Amino acid sequence: GSEGLSPFADAFSYARRKARALKIGPFALGGSQLVRVVGAVPAGSTAESLLSWFEAQLKKANNCEPEILEWTVGSGAELQKLRAAREGLSGETSRLGFFGRFANDALAREGLAFVDAVGIDGEPSLELLKDIAARGIPFVVEAESAEIAARREARAREFGVFSLLTLRAPGDAT
Repeated sequence: GSEGLSPFADAFSYARRKARALKIGPFALGGSQLVRVVGAVPAGSTAESLLSWFEAQLKKANNCEPEILEWTVGSGAELQKLRAAREGLSGETSRLGFFGRFANDALAREGLAFVDAVGIDGEPSLELLKDIAARGIPFVVEAESAEIAARREARAREFGVFSLLTLRAPGDAT
């Protein structure tokens, strides 16, 4: 069976490996920082609907509201919704980080001004990596294998871009 494969003695005993902290908006992740709350933004969300959602979360979760909004952008129309929401939430941005997950390089380059961390499907262009470096934000590398993730991270590092690596589960399309 798989019972003996866990690296942890039980669900409450574990050790963290050393990692360098990175920032997404006002929040640090990694290093000695606590776990952060990331909320995926439903398609079609507006600043007003997000504020209502935050209020509901505050009431339900004893002040454990989402800190980082994960925004998936697959079209120009979705990019405009991100821009409008970011502008509409400008008074809340000291309490929020925005992670943009873009369908392609062109959308990512156009949307960099509205996010605090960026990820794209596939290989980033040299131009995108230069733009990310100029913004000074982290690049979220999502890959199907450790080999691909390591290659993309090394390429980003050539431009001084700090990366957060994550592996997709087999069959995961996001």
